[in-house]
Amino acid sequence: MNHTEELQKNLTETCMFLKDITAVEKEKMEAAMKNNVLILEECIKKEQALVMRSRGLDQKRQSIQKAMGAEQLTLKQIVEGASAETKALLLPLYQEMAAALEEYKGVYEGAKTAIEVNLHRINRGLEGLTGKPAEADTVYSGHGEKVEKPRTFTSRRV
Repeated sequence: MNHTEELQKNLTETCMFLKDITAVEKEKMEAAMKNNVLILEECIKKEQALVMRSRGLDQKRQSIQKAMGAEQLTLKQIVEGASAETKALLLPLYQEMAAALEEYKGVYEGAKTAIEVNLHRINRGLEGLTGKPAEADTVYSGHGEKVEKPRTFTSRRV
């Protein structure tokens, strides 16, 4: 198998991966909106497995690029700089991958927002129960004990 065929296979697998993780992210968003913690936990487990798959795909792509002598180039640069024949093979896959990535980003943001809204509701509920503002910045140890929040060295001033 030559480098073009390997890259073509990697792009195809990356497109399938992005579609798979987008489906899980959609399921996670729906679970968050319905307050279904059990399905949300299952989605997170699926997501963790998919992250491992993405690392494998990325490592494979990097090794292909290294073998091509194009390790410093982006995929877009490789596709654009390819011969007309190679470009005809890779460009549709690259465009499909880019579209799948954009869809994933949109769904990811929606799921993130749904989870943040639920966390806000939980904090408001805790305020109602305790009569005190919920400590959104509280940090806990692995044993469930409160620990001092680590301080950062960044300035809060703009």
